[in-house]
Amino acid sequence: MSAFLFGVFACEMYLVGDMMKVFIFVFVGLGVFLRFIDTLRVGGIVLFFVLFGWWKFDASLENDVGALIGEQQFVGEICDEVDVRSDKVKYTICVDGIDGKVLVNSSRYPVYECGDRVFVKGEVEVPEAIEDFDYDKYLQRYEIYGVVYRGNVVLREEGSGLLKWVYFGKQKFETRLFDVFPEPTGSFLAGLLLGSRRGIPPQLMEQFNATGLTHIIAISGYNITLVIVLVGAMFKVFSRRIRVIFSSVFVVLFVFLVGASAAVVRAGIMGIISLMALYFGRNYFVWIALFASAFFMNLWNPKILVYDVGFQLSFLATAGIITFVPVFEKWFKGIGEFFGVKEALIMTLSAQIFTLPVIVWNFSRFAWISPLSNVLVLPLIPWAMLFGFFGVIFGKSLGVFAYIILKIVVLIVDFLAWLSG
Repeated sequence: MSAFLFGVFACEMYLVGDMMKVFIFVFVGLGVFLRFIDTLRVGGIVLFFVLFGWWKFDASLENDVGALIGEQQFVGEICDEVDVRSDKVKYTICVDGIDGKVLVNSSRYPVYECGDRVFVKGEVEVPEAIEDFDYDKYLQRYEIYGVVYRGNVVLREEGSGLLKWVYFGKQKFETRLFDVFPEPTGSFLAGLLLGSRRGIPPQLMEQFNATGLTHIIAISGYNITLVIVLVGAMFKVFSRRIRVIFSSVFVVLFVFLVGASAAVVRAGIMGIISLMALYFGRNYFVWIALFASAFFMNLWNPKILVYDVGFQLSFLATAGIITFVPVFEKWFKGIGEFFGVKEALIMTLSAQIFTLPVIVWNFSRFAWISPLSNVLVLPLIPWAMLFGFFGVIFGKSLGVFAYIILKIVVLIVDFLAWLSG
């Protein structure tokens, strides 16, 4: 699995012409290969997967969207969650007869849904990098190779299917959430429960960045674990295997509900692997689960590994936690637990060891105050999510507890952002 990922990385470096990185990467890989591969048969298998990863990434870049460049009229299906902004709507369109997707910007009203078939008229352009942001590569990660910046979208046929109902349920949940929780706590809670960042005020978002707390509004393994625990409790009267089946189904639905970002899919696959181990009575090896999730995701779409920073951070944070939590637990053995503070510190330090280089490289920032921020904020987040979820279901009588916790978190973040300068 790691050999396949190695091949994907090496191919991307070669295609962008960074031969120095290719040389270093291959040199280091060859050293590891000679150190640990002691039989010709195993070496052949490793080499096969390296070449397979190389070919898979190269083949994934092929698409037919180039045939659409220019003023066009086409029909297709809205094949992803609709992105509604204050002044426009963004649709991801799977065009009939075309391999590749087109991102269409249209007027704010009317709003169509995922699964609807639509007629689109507009100028299709090739996406380009925007200043320091590789917008073209960002879109390629989603198989999007064309953009219509001003398009006219007309409904041809209303869609149906599971995804349409999943997103419909999400919209109803969000509507109920904002009925119970005023801004900015409503948008903050939507980020915690659904991974949605659109409504979070820019100032608060910048404070999250400055304090190293952006990850709390990104769906992660914690959310997947929460889903598994809640579903297990709901179906407690059934056998273990029945609970595992229901939990797996709900994990898949939850992954689609929150947008199926690469980080969420990674956490979902690892969660399902753990459930399958429970179902078949096998041991759960977390390293195997981590690399298996990366392998299957990049087998489906190799661009995730090299173009999706969210996936890179999620993978490296998990690897850091697996590697260093046992080390830090020994170091802090003499320190008593105090409302989750010790655990938050250990998890933060462990995750940042591997993620820090990627953060500095991609965002040119280093939140030195992050350990303190996480120690103060992380112990509060599970309670905010718990009371927030039940507040949406049962109303303000329970929601008030989440509101108070969220206000405290916002005050802490505001103070720490000021302290960090």
